[in-house]
Order: sequence, then structure tokens, then C-alpha cells
Amino acid sequence: MTQQLIIRISNDSLTFAKDLGGEQGVSFEPYEVKGGISMAANLREAFRTSPLLRQGDEKVMVIVDAPSLIVPLEDFQKDEMEVQYKYVFPATEGESVEACVLPSFRNAAVFSISKDLKNVLADHFREVKLKPIMATVWEYLLKRSYAGNNKKLYAYFHDGKMDLCSFARNRFAFVNTYEVDNSHDALYFILGAWKQIGATAMVDDLFLAGRVPEKETLMNDAKQFLARVFHISPSVEFSNTNLTQNIAMPLDLMLEFV
Repeated sequence: MTQQLIIRISNDSLTFAKDLGGEQGVSFEPYEVKGGISMAANLREAFRTSPLLRQGDEKVMVIVDAPSLIVPLEDFQKDEMEVQYKYVFPATEGESVEACVLPSFRNAAVFSISKDLKNVLADHFREVKLKPIMATVWEYLLKRSYAGNNKKLYAYFHDGKMDLCSFARNRFAFVNTYEVDNSHDALYFILGAWKQIGATAMVDDLFLAGRVPEKETLMNDAKQFLARVFHISPSVEFSNTNLTQNIAMPLDLMLEFV
């Protein structure tokens, strides 16, 4: 379990967490983001008010909700990643393009972060490590996929999005992100991915995780098409009740402390 300070940044949320050790466990501190100012400005303000940020850590892990471009390590060239990323995601022009190695997959995840945010972090920490929110989630789901020989499709819901992924031979068989806010749209994209990976309705597995919109409706509707539909519950998955009893903590952040 890490004792490093972690900052989680999405388009409209800012969260800080750290394992304080012993009976104190993990301190989880959501920050109330102020509208009308940038996330970088919100982070600057948080350094003046947040108990966790005021502890003066020199190192930080920052997990960023950003589109990711998955590149095999054998094809990854650092001097080419910015051009490739902005070709695929042109809306990120002007942002700082970063890369994070996914060791279990032999891939690199290329993603972006606001240059202003990166400057704020550099002003306060001697060492800043960056990675996309999904990096630890992918690693965790890959390990789960080893159980059994049937195909598995995972849908992780967070920050108004659904990340779908499936694996084969320690590689991505499918990976994509969709903006969804209801069960109908989620099921449409799930069934499309299900068909694309060649999964079988009666044999293979669909797993839902995270903040699933209209969870019961989505599970019931999915069961009209697929025989094996499951929900990943943190309270069942993890023995650390200090983590799982805080329903506001996203699964991706929990995984950093497992």
C-alpha cells in the first residue's frame, strides 16, 4: 500500500488522498471545485486550504482523467508521441503530452494534462509522477481476467464516462472511452464492443464497475442479451474497510492503495 500523496484530477473534480499509516488509514479529501475559474486556479487555491496538501510532501502521484493513446512499447518513440497524440485527439492542442508505461501490457499510454496544471504541480513538488486514471484500473482488471478461459468485457464508469476494455494474451483486445450518462447509451456501446471482441452471449462475462448510471436497469437490460452479467463491488473485492466504507472514493483511487 502506497503512502505517497495522490492527486486525482478530472474535468470537474479535484481529490487528494494519502495513506497516513496505522489506525489513521487512508485520508480522502475531495476538494470543492469553484466554477468560473480553471482547474489550475482551483489547485492553487487548494494549496492554501487543504490539510493534506499543506503537509509539505516533496513527491506526488497525479492521476489524470484524460484520453489515452495506447502504443506498443516496440513502436513507442518519445519524440513522436506528441504529434501522434494530437493527431488522434486534436482537441488537446496546447496541452502537455505525457506517457506512462503499462508494464503488464508492454504498452505505453500517451495522455495529456493542462500546462497550467503541470506548472502549479512543479511549483509545489520536487518530483511529480503523472499517469492516466485508467492505468491502475487496466492493470487490476487484467489480473482479474486470468480467472477462467472465457472472454471478459469490463465497463468502468467514472466522471460521466464509460471505459470499456477486454484482454487477450496480456494485450488489449479492445479499449475505448465513451461519454455516457444513462443505461441505454451504455448498453448500446457495450453490445457493440461485445460483438467486436467476438464474445458469446451464453458463455462469456460482462463486468460493470465504478459509478454505474442506473445500475439495476443496466444490469437487467444487459441480462436480456447476455447470460453472465456481474457488478464489481469494492466491499467484496477488498478487505480494507477504511477504503471501501467511503462511497465517495472512486474505484480507480482505491486501487492506488490496495
